Amino acid sequence: MVAVVNEEKCVGCGTCESTCPAGAIRVEKTAQVDPRRCLGCGICAETCPKSAIELRPLRRRAWA
Repeated sequence: MVAVVNEEKCVGCGTCESTCPAGAIRVEKTAQVDPRRCLGCGICAETCPKSAIELRPLRRRAWA
């Protein structure tokens, strides 16, 4: 699982950035998630006051 931000709902408050144990979120105008660092723990989604983050399955590229 990986956190995905709905940029239309995100207000850039920084709550997710401060609660992410992996440091996978940076807030500029809106929150941006680094999927390589995201643990998929869901803490950011639970703490977001605007419900702008959801967890989705991580899609990995197939190796040829």
